[in-house]
Amino acid sequence: MQPIHQSVNQETYLQLLELKEKLSVFQTVSCRLMHEQVQEIMDDSITDYADLERLMVRRKGFCNPAMRRTWLGCAHTMANDTFARLSDCVHATGILHTDTIPSIGFNDLVVEIYRIDHEKGRMEKRKALAQKQNDTAELINIADSMQDIIYRHQCCIKQLEQMRSDLMCQIDMAIANH
Repeated sequence: MQPIHQSVNQETYLQLLELKEKLSVFQTVSCRLMHEQVQEIMDDSITDYADLERLMVRRKGFCNPAMRRTWLGCAHTMANDTFARLSDCVHATGILHTDTIPSIGFNDLVVEIYRIDHEKGRMEKRKALAQKQNDTAELINIADSMQDIIYRHQCCIKQLEQMRSDLMCQIDMAIANH
């Protein structure tokens, strides 16, 4: 996004100050999707990898809810929706040099994070079953897959951070040009 180097009126200036304050609480955090870790298999009757969907497990669980309220990129928070809505409010002020509504690209990344989250959940179940069965070859394959999953998640987080940072810079430039 390239900034428009023109001054903003008083009403827009005040809107931007309010939006900046609301947006500044958000941060991107690469949690590595730790909440998907399986702590215990609850059902010993499942022994086939093809039955992973039916495998009942106890997981590590979510991060602190207060932190998740501001963590962008978490697959289990409303922070993404709030940030997207606020970024569209910034777009509506006319300070962004783009016709594209910011939430579109942002939400595309969040959907990809949801997909990765589900993939990691399935892989964690597979890992738990492989550990239970002492399946060393499968554990090696899983380790490689997990590295790929974490890498793709971190790439999404970096892209979200770039979007967040760019948006905040645009707001700061418009406020400075008031």
